[in-house]
Amino acid sequence: MSNTEEKKFVMNFNVGPSQLYDGVVGFYSEILERGIGSISHRSAQFTNISKSGLACARLFFNIPENYKIYYTYSATESMELVVRGVIEEKSIHVVNGNFGNVWYKTAVHNGRKTQKFENNTNENNRAENTRVELNNVIKNIESADTVCITGSETASGIGYSPDEISEFSEKIKNVSENILLAVDITSGMGGVNYDFSSADVWLFAVQKSLGLPAGLGFLVLSPKAYSRAQKIEEERKNEKRDFGNQHSIALLEKKMSEKYQTPSTPNVLAIAGFGYICKTWLEDFG
Repeated sequence: MSNTEEKKFVMNFNVGPSQLYDGVVGFYSEILERGIGSISHRSAQFTNISKSGLACARLFFNIPENYKIYYTYSATESMELVVRGVIEEKSIHVVNGNFGNVWYKTAVHNGRKTQKFENNTNENNRAENTRVELNNVIKNIESADTVCITGSETASGIGYSPDEISEFSEKIKNVSENILLAVDITSGMGGVNYDFSSADVWLFAVQKSLGLPAGLGFLVLSPKAYSRAQKIEEERKNEKRDFGNQHSIALLEKKMSEKYQTPSTPNVLAIAGFGYICKTWLEDFG
């Protein structure tokens, strides 16, 4: 096999960052030479980079126009934003591996009522892993306001297809229109064709199938999820926030809706890289 042919395959897809997409290193080198590392995150130049990248992302990934898209520092921060800003009282967590368990523990730490459905996993022998069956979860969701699942767990190799997520979403709606479905798609985003209209909350980061260095997360909210976030923000506006948690959904919305900017200094290089990936894929695979 020639070196050219070898580049067609992902050489590593483990816990943590994966292989960079072809062209990313060259793109980063070029924009660093042009001074992107020194531009202000309050500048018109940054606004243009952010706005154009998100527009391409909406087109390529078919993210509905009425869904909100926010930058975060990581998928883990996105989880905490969901816990604090979308879950009202009780969440159900489908746990097939470590990342799903992090989401569950974040909810517990923040004082939410929780229920966990957990599989049997053996990270040293994936053949022995079994997953949580979503039909069993449906029987127990009436008391919850949010259901959190992980689309694909890197550590355990367990996940749910877009069709399974869509079917699960419909079953949740049959129980109650007030129960929101939140999906972590960090490992699959960019490699799996998810239907964003099938769930209310999506979160992911860029270091897996998107082929970028770690350091940028996303949170996507449906109109229903955003409406609930507004309600919760009003009810909890006087609550003390952890000093290190600079973001809230309300602050993200204020900055993103005005100028496609963020409350605090973002990873400008990663945002430009995300735009590069989306534009490249839109041109190549449209």
